[in-house]
Amino acid sequence: VLAVLMLVSCFTTACQPTPEKGIVRNKQDSNMMKIINQTQQPMPEYTTPERVENHIVSPKNDVAITLNAAIETAGAGNYPVYTIKPRDITDKDAAAILHALIGDKPLWATNSGIEVISKDFLDKVIISFKQQLAKATDAASQAELKRLIDFNEKRYARAQDTRYEAPAITKFSSVKGKRFLAELENEWSEYGEVYAQKATKEDYTKAKNGILKEIAEGTNLSIEGIVDLGSGEEAYVEIYKSDSNKNNGVNYSRYIAMDEIQRGIGGRPFSPKPDVTISGEKALKIAEDMLKNMGIDYMKPVKVDYGYESKDAHLFTFVRSIKSIPLTFAVSKDATGDSYREGWQQEYIYIEVDDKGVRDLDWRSPTELVKELNGDVTLIGFNDIISIFNQQALINVAYNANDADAKYITKREFFIDKITLGSMIVAKQNTQSEYLIIPVWDFFGYEVDTYSSEYQAVPGHYVLDGNNQRKLKMQNQSYLTINAIDGTIIDRDLGY
Repeated sequence: VLAVLMLVSCFTTACQPTPEKGIVRNKQDSNMMKIINQTQQPMPEYTTPERVENHIVSPKNDVAITLNAAIETAGAGNYPVYTIKPRDITDKDAAAILHALIGDKPLWATNSGIEVISKDFLDKVIISFKQQLAKATDAASQAELKRLIDFNEKRYARAQDTRYEAPAITKFSSVKGKRFLAELENEWSEYGEVYAQKATKEDYTKAKNGILKEIAEGTNLSIEGIVDLGSGEEAYVEIYKSDSNKNNGVNYSRYIAMDEIQRGIGGRPFSPKPDVTISGEKALKIAEDMLKNMGIDYMKPVKVDYGYESKDAHLFTFVRSIKSIPLTFAVSKDATGDSYREGWQQEYIYIEVDDKGVRDLDWRSPTELVKELNGDVTLIGFNDIISIFNQQALINVAYNANDADAKYITKREFFIDKITLGSMIVAKQNTQSEYLIIPVWDFFGYEVDTYSSEYQAVPGHYVLDGNNQRKLKMQNQSYLTINAIDGTIIDRDLGY
């Protein structure tokens, strides 16, 4: 208790002076690896205060940072470091995932993404456009509707008869690339277009060769299709992977089939979604059971600010957890430089559950643990973390003052209301195929910008409150990420 009180007294101080220089960003130098490679010894319990209060201002008083933040840790007894790599999704994995998502129902091929361009689909589209043409009064609308009718009548000639006609390929292949190639060739032969835009023969040849190269090299493979769920409902399923395994994932989405026909017609409203009635606990159990059936046993749910309340489904985000320490679900405040490495997104699974079960599932960047490097790495003290924050905070937010309207901002204030100790995947020196999972501190909050009175006359200006202020709160945005091992700053966009 005394230690906690002392820490609190250290950080509930008056305004701190502006730092003269920032902390060196994490370049994977030898210092962190020396600490990781030290002989493992039992570490004393890591203690933090419950809250931190502090205030930092710039010399011109035009930028201020206020800390009034709760401290959240995983409560773990130790903080390990692992090597980790992108996980391959094999045909065997895909079969298990498909069975978990759709059971024994057949998967039907699509020929235009989530849509299936079939004669029964196009009948409804063409009829709708003709009805709109009969009511159109201006020449521009009439010309556009005639073009759409002509375009869809040509599609009709080569379309399959019904929506559920061609079985999908349920092993990884270049099915998407071949579909893109067919769509490209049809657009070019009929309209001289590339991706629905007017183009030259050079544009067409370049696009075609790019797709052919991707197909030949097998750099992006997928399994995709639609499922007839009965009662007018469908589901779209896509399992995809890249040659580096850094762009692997799974998408599943259940919807009303007629909504996709309405999407093809354009502008018509979707079917209303009923309010969810099952409890959050029951919905979470459904989500966890789905992951278990997919063969995923290392992901745990975390609290996420989605920025809105859903009435028609329960929303869950799962992240990898190692020895009860979850990966921190966060995005960075801003990228501060060019990356010299291929990017790799932090792994997560987003799931929506309604009264019928899993409605949507999005699994990004699957991972695979390689090796434990240290089961309980030494962390720098929490007071040192706050000291580093005090030195770096103003420098870090200065990178974000490049908005087009920045010249009208008279003051920028950042309010940090949550500080977390979790973990993050970062780059490993001298390799593109393996990464490190290390403990990190993240600082979350929001920004309030005050504008001059002249700003209200700027065309297209932001909506301000009565004090000429605008509040910016990007959900799950980390304003600063600090390496908990050596105290260097990590850029979440760059991954190091």
